[in-house]
Amino acid sequence: MPVVLNQIKSIEHLLSPVEKRITAVIINQPAQCTELSGRELAALAGVSESALIRFSQRIGFSGLRELKVVLAKELHLMEEEATALITKEDSPCEIRHKVFSQSRQALSRTEALLNMKQLEEAAHCLSASKCILIYSAGEAVVAATDLKLKLLSLGFMVELIQNMQLYDRLAQHFSVVFIISETAQLNDLEKIYASELKTILLSQWPDKRTDIHLLTSAEENINRLSPTAGRLVQLAVIDVLWMLLIRLQP
Repeated sequence: MPVVLNQIKSIEHLLSPVEKRITAVIINQPAQCTELSGRELAALAGVSESALIRFSQRIGFSGLRELKVVLAKELHLMEEEATALITKEDSPCEIRHKVFSQSRQALSRTEALLNMKQLEEAAHCLSASKCILIYSAGEAVVAATDLKLKLLSLGFMVELIQNMQLYDRLAQHFSVVFIISETAQLNDLEKIYASELKTILLSQWPDKRTDIHLLTSAEENINRLSPTAGRLVQLAVIDVLWMLLIRLQP
């Protein structure tokens, strides 16, 4: 699924009535959306142009123009991905190709979506703190462990936790919380967001409560490979962040 349509699907349950009108047009008429002007698209959706811009920014783009460009580039992937499902009739070579193709597409989608300004801000925030608490939810512990090891190699003081009980005991010793999650179930993080600690979130789910959000592509469950794709893009983002931190080292 292309970036634009997949990001929309990932936050459908959070959309306002105005945003739902916008998404209905994009989902039902994606090709037409790439050809219409902002004024024409707003009229088609029954919203204002400013609402279109705000919605584009909410799902990770700088504005409507970037959303339309990415959507136009990726529409052809819809047909390609429709044939990417692995079946029992596939040869070993075909299975290999489809698995690697899905991974490449996931990385490409996240590269298009990831905000470089947010990445640089995250690097500067971590570099200035030197004392970092990592909170991982669910299967994100793989990426969280990788981040911890990378930060330790650069001389940071780091602790990795997976429950709120430990957070209560340790939070006072840290100035930054780095949250990594592959799920939308982030309600248990209210305590973190209510604190004065700086928060960095690496997730496919938009969340306005966080100070810095490293937004990744929301991957569909294709042949149960989405957990692998989700971890892959998280690890790639962490690699980029690590290299930025190395450049900031004295």
